[in-house]
Amino acid sequence: MIPTLLFGVPGAAPFALLLGVLLIFGIQPGPDLIEQDLDLVYFIVWSFAIASVVGAILAFFMARPLARLSYVSFPVLAAALVPLLFMSGFQEPLHLGVFYTMLLLGIVGWLCKISDIPRAPFLIAYVLAIPLERYYYITVSAFEPGEWMTRPFVIAVALLLVIAVCVVVYRNVKRQKVAENTETDGDVATEAAADSSATNEDKMNVPPFVGVAMTVGAMLFFVAAFVLATDFSPNGQLFPYAASILGFGLGSVALVNDLRQVRRQGGFGRVEGAFRAQLKVVGISILWLLAFVWLVFLVGMYVGTAVFALVFLRVVARMKPHFAVIYVAAIVGALYALERFAELMAPVGWLI
Repeated sequence: MIPTLLFGVPGAAPFALLLGVLLIFGIQPGPDLIEQDLDLVYFIVWSFAIASVVGAILAFFMARPLARLSYVSFPVLAAALVPLLFMSGFQEPLHLGVFYTMLLLGIVGWLCKISDIPRAPFLIAYVLAIPLERYYYITVSAFEPGEWMTRPFVIAVALLLVIAVCVVVYRNVKRQKVAENTETDGDVATEAAADSSATNEDKMNVPPFVGVAMTVGAMLFFVAAFVLATDFSPNGQLFPYAASILGFGLGSVALVNDLRQVRRQGGFGRVEGAFRAQLKVVGISILWLLAFVWLVFLVGMYVGTAVFALVFLRVVARMKPHFAVIYVAAIVGALYALERFAELMAPVGWLI
């Protein structure tokens, strides 16, 4: 929590969520927070400490019932999770168009997952974008580039970033060499092939063109951001230009790496096997989510949730009618409790 509260830089994905909550409530982490609102800092620290102790105690008594949740099929959980997630996402803009944004980000997250692209940096970058742009503008406006770039603290941070990147690159190169040496060894290669054949039955083989498409899409995104920034004021162009140029450069490096992977595997691959089955599941899931979104647009959150959850539980989860009705009533009751006691806003439809 030290980098999160003192510097406004989350140390991990959960603390990025904490940072986002603080910013929503108008609390700007940083040195001023320590100096002016020390009581709030102590409250946050003690809350985490007490929650850890209480959570550990509860885990001893609730480990068995919590473990049973792993036996609950995902469609049963999804019937409740989907309305809760979309209602939570609706709170910030209070506009139904955010549902499409959430759905699009979900698709991007799935593509990142199958392409082995870490998703935590997206969350951290989303939270840090506004303060980063603000402080970058202040820095560039107050100092000359040669002045602020040569400060000891800036140099130290830059060196840390370079070291972190070099360590990652070194580990990847070393892992690649070990894999190549393993493949050239006959006995070891045979054993590795046997192990891989056993594990590949459960692992989906993603064709290389998916990674190439993701990289090209990211590069086009940075190009579009650069073009859109040309209509901004000179001060407004500072951060979009810097982020677009840096992102496009890193994307170019990633594209070269992806093309090497394509050459190593002998082509861009095809949509077949487990990947084809996964695409079918994802496509059907997107249609279900679109049906939920359109129901909310039409009849509001409560009626839309009731209709969606009931049909989803009967068709996908294959739940018995009386259990489905009870579960749907519990989901709608939970949404009402959130609106009533947590002061959340439920979307209103065109008809209801």
